[in-house]
Amino acid sequence: GEIDLAVQEFRNALRLDPKNVNVLNSLGVCFGVQQNYPKALTAFQAALKINPEEILALYNAGLVNLLMDQRDKALKFWLKAAPLGRDVFELHFQAGKLLLESERPEKAQKLLQQAAELKPESALVQRLLGDAFRTQRLLDDAVGPYQKALRLHPNDAHALSGLGRCYELKNENLDIALAFCRQSVEIMPDNGRFHLRLARLLKKTGQYDQALKAYRKAASLGEEVQTAIQDLEERRVDKAS
Repeated sequence: GEIDLAVQEFRNALRLDPKNVNVLNSLGVCFGVQQNYPKALTAFQAALKINPEEILALYNAGLVNLLMDQRDKALKFWLKAAPLGRDVFELHFQAGKLLLESERPEKAQKLLQQAAELKPESALVQRLLGDAFRTQRLLDDAVGPYQKALRLHPNDAHALSGLGRCYELKNENLDIALAFCRQSVEIMPDNGRFHLRLARLLKKTGQYDQALKAYRKAASLGEEVQTAIQDLEERRVDKAS
């Protein structure tokens, strides 16, 4: 934990062996721990000039760029590293996660599948893989990973809501889908998307008053649902008259 002393020793090592990639990478990690990200990145880039295929330096350079909110640059490093480190879970997981967040689910899917093979006990990877399939409307493919995620982590609100959404889109197991979506909003009551999915299911199953309440809650949390609310309000007026 004595990072300043570690930096001094790694610098001494570089005086003796300026092209030692491992030392440069370790020095970059020290700077990263100190949150001195520009110096960390300089160290990793120096290592990559010596060996452009150094996996640790590529991964760490990507991580530093992510911490600096340079997401595209981070992804560039990780996508370069992924084919070189087929057995590195964290690399495939982080790259797949970032691709999914960047709305590139098809590419994310491939990396997340590799991560799931490397670490099948990870509930988070299974859930993200389900998200990648669902986003592409590959609903049958999405169900399995969501179910695995819930076996590993039964209270994963994202997996519960995602699986409920799949069933709603497939128009099957609607009672189970409702139960999952209700549970998701109980676990994460401030997630507008979860309330929206619940509202859609309530409407589809004819529970219009509850659906209207769920839509209003989703609206209060930032979801664009005014048309759905208006339709249900008009239906209520028509029914009353």
